[in-house]
Amino acid sequence: MIDLPVTPTIDKERERIQTTEVPSHVPIIEQRVSEELTKEAEEAGYLERVEKEVELKKPVIGPQGQVLVTAPSAQQPKIVLPVSRQTYLNPKNWHLPVTMAIRWLFTWIKRIMKMYPGGTAFPNEPTT
Repeated sequence: MIDLPVTPTIDKERERIQTTEVPSHVPIIEQRVSEELTKEAEEAGYLERVEKEVELKKPVIGPQGQVLVTAPSAQQPKIVLPVSRQTYLNPKNWHLPVTMAIRWLFTWIKRIMKMYPGGTAFPNEPTT
């Protein structure tokens, strides 16, 4: 006759687990990689520094065929300036003192037009 080992019952197993002490916290040991080791790994080709922006050449398509991610495109804002072209181009308005609000506004408009070439329009004119 073969003697089989007796396995503990579920109750005995529970009792054994409950009596085993589990530490309330486990100490975390932090190990830093030395600069030398990092440089050696880079030279060997194991590591590569990536310091450039990732650019998508084509959109990422999901399993059902939908577009998941596309490359961001810079949008040029269309700015409608607060004065008409006629008022802006009138030389009399440009020779007013800077303390006058209209002169300040024209200087601001000129700056905006330089910042966004082709992206500004006067009121009642189509934007290009």
